[in-house]
Amino acid sequence: MARPRRRLRTNESNDGHQSQSSSFSNRRDSDKRSSTAVDEGIERVSDISTSTDDESEIIDQKGVIDEKIFKFVAKELIFSRIVLLCFQFVFTKVMREWKTDAFKGIPTDNELTTKDSVIKSAIGGLANWDSVHFLHVAEHGYTWESELAFFPLFPSVLRILGTIVQNVLDPISLHYAMILVGVVVNNVVFVLTGLVLLHLVHKLTDSLKEALISVYIFCWNPASVFFSSVYTESIYSFATFSGMLYLYKNPYNTVNQLVSALIFSISLMTRSNGLLNIGYIGFVLLLQTILRKDSNGKLVFEHFHINFLKKIFVSFLLLLFYLLVMELPLRTFGFVIEDRFCSTKASYIKKEVLDFAKSRSMIMPGDLSNLSWCNSKGLSTLFPSYYSVVQEKYWDVGFLGYWQFRKIPFFLMASPTLAFIFYGFFDLLCDLTLDKRRLEEVISDKSMVIPFGVHSLFITFAGIFVYNVEVSTRLLYSSSPFIYIVLARIMSRQTPKIKVPDDLLVPPLPFLFNYALVRPLHFLMLRKVEMAAANETALKTDAAFKHLQSLYDNGGKDLKMIDLFNGDPKRFEKYSKHLKTVDGEILFDFSKNLINDEIFQGLLELAKSRNVEGFRDAMFNGGKINFTENRAVLHVALRNRSNRPIVVDGQDVTPKVNAVLDHMKDFCGRVISGEWKGYTGEKIKDVVNIGIGGSDLGPLMVTEALKNYQVGPNVHFVSNVDGTHIAEILRKVRPETTLFIIASKTFTTQETITNAESAKEWFLENAKDGSYVAKHFVALSTNGPKVREFGIDEANMFEFWDWVGGRYSLWSAIGLSIAVHIGFDNFEKLLEGAHFMDTHFLETPIEANIPVIMALLGVWYINFFGAETHALLPYDQYLHRFAAYFQQGDMESNGKYITRNGSRVNYSTGPIVWGEPGTNGQHAFYQLIHQGTRLIPADFIAPVKTLNPIRNGLHHTILLANFLAQTEALMKGKSPNEAEKELRGSGLSDENVKEILPHKVFEGNRPTNSIVLPKVTPFTLGTLIAGYEHKIFVQGIIWNINSFDQWGVELGKQLAKVIQGELENKSPINSHDSSTNGLINFIKQHS
Repeated sequence: MARPRRRLRTNESNDGHQSQSSSFSNRRDSDKRSSTAVDEGIERVSDISTSTDDESEIIDQKGVIDEKIFKFVAKELIFSRIVLLCFQFVFTKVMREWKTDAFKGIPTDNELTTKDSVIKSAIGGLANWDSVHFLHVAEHGYTWESELAFFPLFPSVLRILGTIVQNVLDPISLHYAMILVGVVVNNVVFVLTGLVLLHLVHKLTDSLKEALISVYIFCWNPASVFFSSVYTESIYSFATFSGMLYLYKNPYNTVNQLVSALIFSISLMTRSNGLLNIGYIGFVLLLQTILRKDSNGKLVFEHFHINFLKKIFVSFLLLLFYLLVMELPLRTFGFVIEDRFCSTKASYIKKEVLDFAKSRSMIMPGDLSNLSWCNSKGLSTLFPSYYSVVQEKYWDVGFLGYWQFRKIPFFLMASPTLAFIFYGFFDLLCDLTLDKRRLEEVISDKSMVIPFGVHSLFITFAGIFVYNVEVSTRLLYSSSPFIYIVLARIMSRQTPKIKVPDDLLVPPLPFLFNYALVRPLHFLMLRKVEMAAANETALKTDAAFKHLQSLYDNGGKDLKMIDLFNGDPKRFEKYSKHLKTVDGEILFDFSKNLINDEIFQGLLELAKSRNVEGFRDAMFNGGKINFTENRAVLHVALRNRSNRPIVVDGQDVTPKVNAVLDHMKDFCGRVISGEWKGYTGEKIKDVVNIGIGGSDLGPLMVTEALKNYQVGPNVHFVSNVDGTHIAEILRKVRPETTLFIIASKTFTTQETITNAESAKEWFLENAKDGSYVAKHFVALSTNGPKVREFGIDEANMFEFWDWVGGRYSLWSAIGLSIAVHIGFDNFEKLLEGAHFMDTHFLETPIEANIPVIMALLGVWYINFFGAETHALLPYDQYLHRFAAYFQQGDMESNGKYITRNGSRVNYSTGPIVWGEPGTNGQHAFYQLIHQGTRLIPADFIAPVKTLNPIRNGLHHTILLANFLAQTEALMKGKSPNEAEKELRGSGLSDENVKEILPHKVFEGNRPTNSIVLPKVTPFTLGTLIAGYEHKIFVQGIIWNINSFDQWGVELGKQLAKVIQGELENKSPINSHDSSTNGLINFIKQHS
């Protein structure tokens, strides 16, 4: 059940420090913040005894879930209770009640009122089994020894509210008034608990999808009937989950710890296993004690010294204090009970209760000869002295006390749930043991989930060996979110990290349970989850969008950047982000934008409202977000250097990706070393890549950008079906030393196959032997028969998959031309750089997430300022194809006017992307950016260091000076006064100054982003490309369009096939519109 790493939220500061963390799985392995707060919280551990609210900056766990999701979930929770109540009504009418003396209470049906009869008929079926005991205690108090197993909070609620209801609805008996109260209260609390669970699982897994599925399991699992019965499950779960949620809002703050202990005390007053919740606080204190940060900011274990002993002592005292806080109410109640049973007679008990007790030989208060625990009352144990005696005496609690032959059916009944707990804990162990990082970091990363797994496993073992095993099922479903997360991930069809046959992981009965219940629920729940995700609010009616519109209308459109900088000396620090990479630090400066704090927050709220993080999680988890083609979108899997499992249709694709990479590595090594030879025995000196679209633009851009790293043959690219393109390339190469890479997934793409056939003809004109084709042609395809038919050995066919979009395919086998040019080691660094950005995008809070910020700024200008284009302006000649590459990446992705629900947008979507390298662009089109009538946001990209420092770096210094000057000039402009002063300084007359002055004024206020790389390397280039890919993705989510299909490419190709036949036919054409007919006929007449 392992999955792509579902990370908990990371914290990233402007100085570039970033900590990565993962939850039960990882986010991976899907409004979230992280337990990596350990990193910050530990720094203040020495002051733990005096912690205050000032520690709130330790962790920001404010996971925000959209209001419409809460409403959707609330409706489902309510609906599930309505269905359950209806079913119980029907079943109590058609099924015979299971009679057992163990659950028989004092008769209550002698003189029923009309209202009593109605309640009994409608919901009486929910007041059986343990309910009898709770109702008895509520009505009569603790009247005999066996009832002491039931804790007092729930009976107190029944008695207080039942008395009120009895007075309001009179005539009605107290007994049935309490049944009504128990059912109503528990169902209301059930709904509240479901909402808390949604928030809690979302915080733990960082996945809205898993949180939603968990709530559906909460609604419909077999044990959920107890939550609606006159049982403690609802109140216990509400207190337990609320305490957990409050603790993890800020776990290293003593106020949060204390409040959580108080909430947990409520659960302990409800059920004994509430005491286990102290472990969550204890685990937090343990981390604070044993971990610290060294001088380099790394987590390390504490050394044994006097301060460490002090920390242990302080943490131990705190744990005892919290335990006392939790136990105090129950302990106080225990003293009252001990005093009543051990020192008084049962004279306060009603006569009918006494008579019933005597007829059943019950042990009553004051019967000291049979109340053995009265001799050991006190503080010797965690529970009141009577508790363990009563449990063992009446309820078969004790080691192996339940292991009886007649109890086998109960073990079988509980086995599915118990098996899933083992399954989930095994997966958690895989997470911990397979993590390659230092133990300190692993412990920190899993700090939020380890206690949940241990807690559930403890209850599981206790259920098997100590108490009633069938009770463990409802305990597990009410005590921890762990079981819900386990089942949610099974239903998400995610696979374990270690491949083990299903029958080894899950015993036969749970395996059948999986297919009899889990799989059908999986289908129904995921349908509802998808419906919830698809129920998107139209962009313009989205509250966050409306808020931004209001900000724009009320001052945003009139913002002046120069005023923003003058008013905030720290604007650059506030609106810039740093990323530390293996090749140096990358700076993203977005301070020169038309935003202030309020607008920036509004943009972040828009991202949350549009569920950007949810869709991001879906993409990384193999969700088929390209719904028009029913495909996953997993270019991120191609550069998954962590080798975490990424699952598509139930299969981990990572091994397949690695197999292709190994194939590429072997091939590149043989070509570069000269082991791979042409038909004459000569070494390959030129490679010609024949492809189109993503099979051309990406590899072309990257090989140009990394030309300085060339270690292999020269690489040429042919894409256009225009014969001139391939003719010019073939003039530059020799057939004896040329290798052709044919890049076509289906091996039927018209342009590519036409060029490939032409290259083959050219080659055979010289080689004369068709068998030589295998030495000079390789294929990037999945169509083995077509590849064989062409003459290529299938051993030289490199696979890729339909979840790889063409414009994202350079990371796949399509990147073979890159790898053979710069060497496979450098190609791996390119992948590692992209993976670094993937991790940043996946784990970093949106307020510090560079691709998200880039996307939001683009939305701000396109949808509010009416910008229609976006300029990419790299100040490095190696990046001269960067803008052309992202013309396809952006415009083919987001050039759409149909939303995911099939309606036409009423707002602008993808921009026109264009640009050229600086300083060429300055002498071509910067005039339009500076003084044109349209707002043109621009990204300026420059490396700090050049790869060609000729003349002691003079060229690069001039280049950087222009890079910096342009962004400043676009922001500041030139005022009339500055322009006039400049003109007068040049000696112009007043008349000439007046005439020329308007032309010399620059309004400025043109927005720009500046991206500064340490230098252009494979790693930094991979990081940069992946950042723009994710930016495009985020904008597509906000605009509610599918960024991963390209139907606009297909229509023209379909028509071209028809017209091709018409061009070959000499007859005049009249089957089109008059313009197309005229053009076809003119070309035919003059050809």
